[in-house]
Amino acid sequence: MHVYDILKHWLESASRKRLLYLCHKNADADAIGSAFVLRNRFKGDIGAPECINRVGKTLCKNLEIDVIIDPDVREYDHILVVDTSNPAQLNNPPLKSYVVIDHHATSELRRGAEIFINQRETSTAEIIFKILRGWRSPLTQKDALALVAGVITDTGHLKHATSRTFYNLGRMLSAGRIDYRKVLGIISSTPDDPEMRSEILRSASQMHIHRIMGFTVVCSKLREYTDAAASALVSLGADLAIVGTDDDGVVRLSIRSRRELTSNGLNLGEIMSSLGRELGGSGGGHTAAAGLEAEGDVDELIEICLKTLAEHLTTKL
Repeated sequence: MHVYDILKHWLESASRKRLLYLCHKNADADAIGSAFVLRNRFKGDIGAPECINRVGKTLCKNLEIDVIIDPDVREYDHILVVDTSNPAQLNNPPLKSYVVIDHHATSELRRGAEIFINQRETSTAEIIFKILRGWRSPLTQKDALALVAGVITDTGHLKHATSRTFYNLGRMLSAGRIDYRKVLGIISSTPDDPEMRSEILRSASQMHIHRIMGFTVVCSKLREYTDAAASALVSLGADLAIVGTDDDGVVRLSIRSRRELTSNGLNLGEIMSSLGRELGGSGGGHTAAAGLEAEGDVDELIEICLKTLAEHLTTKL
């Protein structure tokens, strides 16, 4: 029996009890959209630890769905984890009967999962679309909106897309009979917070610039919006950007790189996953966009991250 059929049987059984579709912290459009499409078919609740990101909130509004923040997994009989590579991204809940659908290169959730589906697509949304095709389940317009939004945002508005991404995207748009411009309009309608713009400008004004193997690597600190700031610094001209924040002793780093580095073998997701374990925290992500979370001093952890990335730039590029 194909794994997609096994998943369908599991969901049919799980939906007769209490079922939770669990997204990662700061849930994005890829996680929310993937959970939404499955929930449309098998009912259940959608939840995420701590918060949903800005685009995720906009998508929820347009899809007219509520997401439970900080759900108690002990209240559910079955959990389906989407778009998540390690338990720290879920705040380490006591997972029992659970399934994982994910696209990240590394995963610490495989052990213990009843079903583990991990495919090297550029978004989890593309895996969900393949699953639906395997089930011969037609795509509604809302399904297409959810999945296309996931693809666009997880590829940095297609900057990190592959030829397969465009192929999958075209099939989603056609199957769901949805206008690509409509999805872009929804994503771009996300409020552009003046405080966020100020923080991004602050990250640029106080960044430290390093030259490593001919590449420009920049480091900075902020109170929040580290993901947006790291992406902005790369857009400004950095080859690699590290932006950190300290939340009561818990340090979070956002790391972004230009496509040129990842095309030559740099994989930020794998590097941060390994470094996270070494530091007693967690890390992971994509080849060109990753994060790390660990206890300690933000300056020291930025320095450790910088040194680790410098070693990879020196030995692999």
